[in-house]
Amino acid sequence: INVAGKRITNMAPAMRHLAFLLILSASPVTCTYFRDCDAQLDKEKGPFGSPTFVNETWGKTLFWSLVPPGNDTLPLIVFMHGSTGQWEFYNENLELYASHGAVVVFPFIKNPEGDKKPFTLNTDGRYLVKAINYALNMTKNGSSAFFNRVDAHNIVIAGHSMGATCSIEASKTLLEEKAIKLTVAQHPGVCGPFGPPPPPPN
Repeated sequence: INVAGKRITNMAPAMRHLAFLLILSASPVTCTYFRDCDAQLDKEKGPFGSPTFVNETWGKTLFWSLVPPGNDTLPLIVFMHGSTGQWEFYNENLELYASHGAVVVFPFIKNPEGDKKPFTLNTDGRYLVKAINYALNMTKNGSSAFFNRVDAHNIVIAGHSMGATCSIEASKTLLEEKAIKLTVAQHPGVCGPFGPPPPPPN
């Protein structure tokens, strides 16, 4: 694809740029320009600094989340990991997203150890839908780190591999929701030596 007049063959940076564009357009921080397609600049932390890490179970599902400091209402990114995926595979990128002004929610199917197992699978997007519902409920909870922090009208659904299939399915489930501004599917479906995770239900 072409981004800002440059040929991009590695889709991962392009997906990051799409997510950043949404964050920056919805964020209260004023940006005079966006420095695009630079591998070194992509690593720079944003103006929001280090986020608060939240470890919470809601509706029998475990969520690990990142909430930037401050009082601003920010876009929401829900991100689903790939099969056998671990928080440690993704946390550096997720922390980068948060530093640029997004609340990030990362759901587990079972728990950090259980989700490492190759037969802990999900492809119907339900955990991303749960992650959205969790964040929207917590932003109304005065005792939560999410209180008044989530912009319910600016939501990104994202995932990698198995989680990318989930992002597609969750977006289909929420197709009529105008709050869903972007779906990011990083290498959906087939991944690894033993073939793909189960196909989507439809």
